[in-house]
Amino acid sequence: MEQIIIRNALVKCVSSSLTYEMRDEETQSDTVRRLGKEGLLTKIFKEDKRTYNDLFEEYQAFQNGTPSDSFLHMYLISSRAGVVLGAHITLYRFDFEVYTLYKNLVPWGYAEGCKYLGDTWWEKDEEILFNLQHMSVVEFLEQYKGL
Repeated sequence: MEQIIIRNALVKCVSSSLTYEMRDEETQSDTVRRLGKEGLLTKIFKEDKRTYNDLFEEYQAFQNGTPSDSFLHMYLISSRAGVVLGAHITLYRFDFEVYTLYKNLVPWGYAEGCKYLGDTWWEKDEEILFNLQHMSVVEFLEQYKGL
């Protein structure tokens, strides 16, 4: 299962924000290129307190194993959802298609919403991911104390 890094900050309506920023005859992809890194961060992702360079430096450190409060590892479970396994199991709403438009400029993703599903306890990621895909919703929530 593919794993990506996301920002530990929810951003509502990323696709709609891109559409709002579009000019005549522009596609979302054109808009991403026109806005560039800093424009994406401020206008689309609402990052008004941190610069791209500051976030990129922390992102690279996180990629190399340094803990971070700003970034999370997320498993993609579909083109519209991912799951983060830490002390808790958290399901994230994530638009992979939009992420592919900006990932060459801003390599980390931005999720749009999240839901607590339960606690990981002592189980390995692989076991939780298998159960997430093969159990019913009720069975999963009961097993991981999400109910």
